[in-house]
Amino acid sequence: MARGDLAEAIVAFAAAATANPASADAAANHALALLRGARAADALAEARRALSIDPAQAAAQATTGHAMLATGDVPGATAAFQALLAHQPDNADALHGLGLAQRAAGQFANAQGTLLRACTAQPAADAPRANLGLVQLECGEAPAAVASFAAATHAAPDTLAHASNAIMAMAYLPDLAPDAAFVSTRAWAAALEAGTPRHAGGQRALRRDGQLTIGYVSADLCRHPVGWLGGQAIALHDPDRCRAIVYDTGHVRDDISARIQAGVAGWRHVGALGDAALADLVAADGVDILVDLAGHTAGGRPRLFALKPVPVQAGWLGHVGSTGLARIDAALMDAVTAPAAMQSLFSERLLHLDGGRFAWTPPPEAQIPPDRLASHDGPIFGCFQALAKLNPAVAALWARVMDAVPGSRLRLMRRELADDAVAARLRAMFAAAGVDPARLDLRPAIDLAGLFAAYRDIDVALDPFPFCGGASTAEALWMGVPVVTRPGTAPASRQSLAMLDAIGCTQWAAADDDSYVAAVLAALADPDSRAQRRARLLDSPLGQPVRLVRALEAAFAALAVAAS
Repeated sequence: MARGDLAEAIVAFAAAATANPASADAAANHALALLRGARAADALAEARRALSIDPAQAAAQATTGHAMLATGDVPGATAAFQALLAHQPDNADALHGLGLAQRAAGQFANAQGTLLRACTAQPAADAPRANLGLVQLECGEAPAAVASFAAATHAAPDTLAHASNAIMAMAYLPDLAPDAAFVSTRAWAAALEAGTPRHAGGQRALRRDGQLTIGYVSADLCRHPVGWLGGQAIALHDPDRCRAIVYDTGHVRDDISARIQAGVAGWRHVGALGDAALADLVAADGVDILVDLAGHTAGGRPRLFALKPVPVQAGWLGHVGSTGLARIDAALMDAVTAPAAMQSLFSERLLHLDGGRFAWTPPPEAQIPPDRLASHDGPIFGCFQALAKLNPAVAALWARVMDAVPGSRLRLMRRELADDAVAARLRAMFAAAGVDPARLDLRPAIDLAGLFAAYRDIDVALDPFPFCGGASTAEALWMGVPVVTRPGTAPASRQSLAMLDAIGCTQWAAADDDSYVAAVLAALADPDSRAQRRARLLDSPLGQPVRLVRALEAAFAALAVAAS
């Protein structure tokens, strides 16, 4: 079932199940449609009804497991999939579901093995390969992830999320030149645009002045880096200049989404809408400028932007590089992350936001003093970023840093490090770089409050490359911890530099390995207190969401003038 057909499919299968109340197959089909329509609780009830008719109905057993997983019952889901596999050991749907349950339980190595079995059991299926790629990426195996996403794309080329995942994963590859990555992205996007007719709404004339209607498309205006790094600013628009409507493609409802929703003119829950139906809705709402906050990240809707249902489109915040779509008119960036010289890496026209593209709004859990905890033996370096960002070149440079600071230790913290196999792989990579295992402290991440508290032990945060920090850099800076970064020639390597530039601390940015080590030593000797560093952030453009929304409004006005 395609996303655009979900609503119709649910109605049709419900009617069939009502007309055939004794049919387990009809109930199972209805349950699957409900599950794909993000109605997990209803799907679980209908799957259980199917099993009450026929306890051996395999599709209903699998849907029961998937629905339990969607409602957060990981042990129940695991048991459901294992029960089905006990009778059908090669059931691809059950293997796929069990792999997902193992991933949710933090059993990443087991999840990889199970998902590989699912791929073998159903060679033509795309979903097991796509989810295998996600697990591989979480475990730090970026090249394998790119291959898995490519295989999923080959199996289901119309499922655009697979290609988006591959494009995102390429940003982690240290040996892939930025121009080569863009050529690949643009080729994919050009093919999408060639096969997607333009929507009539894009031909509407755009007024030059007065209030503009701005549509924001995102799944992440919630407790997510997009929410922390600027998403909340859209609730601060001047109503005389901009009328904001959010098109929420996700399913998360929390305190941050409620705060943003309270400040915008409209909030549409569109996760179950297909791209064509969503384009019709956007056009009917009279949107002047449609803003993509996802790009190729999860929840992105590239086909919607290929349709171009509005006069002007722009990308901002969620995706650091180019979408490759020529029908997106502008990329709202900053002059540090993507200077004018990088225009050749974008299909969109670069439009720089005054003061930067970010504004840090810390979560409530971050409202703790940044003070250093009790003294300890030797400095502690830290990195709490995705494991896919850690590669042998990063390990080698960090080994040099540790050699330059006798008695220092390196602390890495991620949820995936609770898996012994994942931790062992990382230990082996750092050992190969010459890091004494006794100086490497691997810890599983806990909750958000625990993450911010953990920064109180860190003396300097080490930024990896070529994919540097985003939210993690802002988190460290908020806690008064210097971040030493090594920007390169791709936008994904320069976000930390943009934040350091915003707060006036570019002395922590390094042009090469030698200056990286020197910058770490200088950061260790920095005389400012952590409280002073936090105050500097708050006083800077990075700490001012009102500044960001005014910059957005200026950019929207400029785009309107250019398009009229």
